[in-house]
Amino acid sequence: MTYPDELLRLIDERADARIAAFAGGAAALTGATSGTINYRTGSTTCMVTLDGSALAVPVKVFGDVEVMEGDRVGLVRIGSEWTVVGTFTRRRSITMPDETKTGEQRMQWGADTPPELQSYGLTVAMIAFTLDSVTGLEVGYFFIAVSNIMDSPDSRSLVFGNVSYPTPGNPASATVSEVKTNFQMDMFAQFPNTIFKDHTVAFWTNAQFGLVNNSRLEVKAKLVTASQALVPGNFATNTGYTSGAYTNVVGIPTVTFVKGYDDTALDLQVHGAGYANVANVLTVGLAILINGVDYTCGVLAFNPANTHFPISGIGRVAGGVLPAGSYSGTALRVALLIGSGGGNTFTMDTNDLCSFRVREVPA
Repeated sequence: MTYPDELLRLIDERADARIAAFAGGAAALTGATSGTINYRTGSTTCMVTLDGSALAVPVKVFGDVEVMEGDRVGLVRIGSEWTVVGTFTRRRSITMPDETKTGEQRMQWGADTPPELQSYGLTVAMIAFTLDSVTGLEVGYFFIAVSNIMDSPDSRSLVFGNVSYPTPGNPASATVSEVKTNFQMDMFAQFPNTIFKDHTVAFWTNAQFGLVNNSRLEVKAKLVTASQALVPGNFATNTGYTSGAYTNVVGIPTVTFVKGYDDTALDLQVHGAGYANVANVLTVGLAILINGVDYTCGVLAFNPANTHFPISGIGRVAGGVLPAGSYSGTALRVALLIGSGGGNTFTMDTNDLCSFRVREVPA
């Protein structure tokens, strides 16, 4: 049997009205209502409990509306379907792709940064979370962040860095010590610097590096280790040296330094002082002992007797001579290069200060 189109349309309208009345009560008469999100069922669908009803019903969601479970939302009736057109919840962060969460590859922007970034002085950040390709566990994140207190109480910087979780899959395991700055750009009016701080800068062999327009490249070597100048009183009174071979300076402790690369060089620096007991006889040298080898850095001939004079100098261990590794027992050394023996003595006392420094530098 065939029914007229007008009759079918009337039946459809009556059915739609009954469904809408059941789902939204009196709100169905106005074409607008509010409700609470139960859960998302897709990128543009979810289940909502409409006000005045205890039953969650399927509704549509506008694509530019970000809603989550528990959000209070506003809906309008478009045709025969309820559609979420907005949320009463103010979002403090945005996560992309939609609906991703902890343990999924995602990027997040917002005001609530993780505790370790806040402790580091970074309160606003864009974060890109990373997963282990084998286990699928979340292992950390990269970030771009802004700080007003980066290296001093009023130091403004744009910071690029990363955090690795000590325990993969557990973001709460990260502390401020895991926050590493790849590089930062300081506010030019304060400190016109771009700084590479926690990571090594490496140029691959296929990368070209050049300066144009008379630009200047400034490289600051990393201080590997240093024995600071000792204060008066740290030397034994009238400590005399008579040997023609290098021996450790009394009162200066040996140190351990770590050389990071095989092909780098070492810049050496020594400072010392003392006096000779005879005139025009002694020539004294200062050296740094590294890996069993004395590297002479400073030499001075003492002409007047019993007169304090400083000895200072610099030296260098060429690139590739010492491989990467830890070097212990590094010491400041002194020797009578000329005039040893025969009662000739070079003396350091409480009026004399000594120090030495070792720095790893590009070859």
